[in-house]
Formats: sequence, C-alpha cells, structure tokens
Amino acid sequence: MTTLKDQINSLKSRLCIEKITATRSLKTPTGDVFCGISASFKHDGMGPGVDLHTSEEEDHATARSSMSTKDITAVYMYLESRAYIMCLEAAAASGAYPEHVALNMKNGASIEFSKLIAKALHVPETTHDPADNGG
Repeated sequence: MTTLKDQINSLKSRLCIEKITATRSLKTPTGDVFCGISASFKHDGMGPGVDLHTSEEEDHATARSSMSTKDITAVYMYLESRAYIMCLEAAAASGAYPEHVALNMKNGASIEFSKLIAKALHVPETTHDPADNGG
C-alpha cells in the first residue's frame, strides 16, 4: 500500500520547476509601491510551443535545465529580497520614504534575507561572506 508521503515524494522527484515569481508591495504615505520579478531557467532558446510534441530526449534536457525542489526556497528568497529592495529604492526615489529610512530598512532586510537564503542552501552563516557583492 502506497502512503501519502510516498506519493508526494514520487511527485517531487518528477517535478521540474522552470519559473519562480516573487512580488512585494509597500504601503507608503503617498500610495503603494509594487514590484514583481520572475526568473526562469534557460532552455534551448526556442521557447514554448515550438514543438507541440517533444521528444523524450528534449523532455530530459528540459528536466536537467530546471530547478529541483531543493533549489526553489533559496531562489524564491533571493528574488523576494531583490523585489523588496527595489520597492524600497522606488519609495525613496519617489519621496515616499526618506532615503535614510529606506537605507536602514534595506540593510535590515538584507541581513534577514541572507540568513534565510543561507539556511535554505544549508550554508553556515558568516558575517563577511565573500560571495556578497551587493546584489
């Protein structure tokens, strides 16, 4: 008898995530600021719908170029952090937030998102990560 956990694991092993979308919005005294980012993994460059019936080889190539279920949390958190920072920058640029307030919020959010991304990637936290290039 197959359990629910076995069925979910079977689904997860066959799942190929090709696109993630992250959105953020800020309520400001002068109105809302909204940002959305989508990221997708590259394929053969031909795009969807070129071949109505893909070959088994093409299906395997697509699966290899997609994200695994293990990757999605880190990718999503990264996109969320970028969307949030972009909202803060837009709010400061439009005068909805003073620049120093937006900068403090960006710095705090960067620290918290970095912790979540490190946790998702199973990377020990460091205070001065050489991979941090500001974006």
